Amino acid sequence: MSEQSIRQHLRAALDAIVSRERERERAADAGGAGVLASARIRTMRPLVEALSAVAGETRGIGGLVIRAEADSGQAEVEFTDNGRSRRTLALSSDAASNRFEVEETQYFPLSGDRASYLHCFDMPEDALHFVLGMIGSHIASRQELPEKLA
Repeated sequence: MSEQSIRQHLRAALDAIVSRERERERAADAGGAGVLASARIRTMRPLVEALSAVAGETRGIGGLVIRAEADSGQAEVEFTDNGRSRRTLALSSDAASNRFEVEETQYFPLSGDRASYLHCFDMPEDALHFVLGMIGSHIASRQELPEKLA
């Protein structure tokens, strides 16, 4: 066998090994991401179900939109006031599904200002309490407005 032939066979074998290892890494990454995603969905399920129930009870409340789908592993609550300022709460768990995060974003159209905050909670009840408090405040502000105008 010639030196050239040996090199070609070694190169082909090396390429096959590298290709096989890349496929194995991709499969491990995809499996790991799938495991993390399913853990996040399981962790968030009680919060998402609770917010889905709240969404059903609060339909028709102006300026309030709740998006909570059971298989998504996250939920979003959006508030818009009469001045068109907007506050969004995005609920999820951290990457390891150890704690709950509520990313709060505010937008003020008159000034164009934006503000973002990250609230972290160890217990799902605490995260839900925080979000329900914001929803309650929004509903109360909507109910007070007609009373103030009367």
